[in-house]
Amino acid sequence: MGMGLVVVVASAILSIFLVGILGFAIVTGYSIRLLQNVRDGQPHPLPEWDQWGDDMKRGLKFIAVGIIWALPMILLSMMFGFLGFLLDAAGGNGGAPEIITGIFASLGGCLYLLYALFVAGMTPGFTLAFAQNEKISDALQFTPILNWTRNNLAEVLVAAL
Repeated sequence: MGMGLVVVVASAILSIFLVGILGFAIVTGYSIRLLQNVRDGQPHPLPEWDQWGDDMKRGLKFIAVGIIWALPMILLSMMFGFLGFLLDAAGGNGGAPEIITGIFASLGGCLYLLYALFVAGMTPGFTLAFAQNEKISDALQFTPILNWTRNNLAEVLVAAL
């Protein structure tokens, strides 16, 4: 029974990875290719499903861009979650640690929401920047992306909704 359980668990983990993450990367890369075709004015912008490897590579690079832009949210969540855990573990019944935990959780939630809205507004800009040359560094150029977002704020709001 021991080896069978290991095989089942390993196959479950691999199926999540292969179907979930790599499938998402392929679809994301395909979407970037579609965006490039629309940008280039192709008469039939919908690409064929014939470049899975390239789409996966393109998608994984764009997912890395998204993770980098979301890194402050991830770190903020970890920091406030760990701080809340420590204060909760040190607390008693209804004392100051619970109040402090609530205050920090509220503060963390507000900061998280503000940054999430900011990233949602910047997403069209860094998506287009990445689609230009498919370089991660292009999608991390903060000032040009912020300027593009300011200049196209109405379109960004429509895209974000």
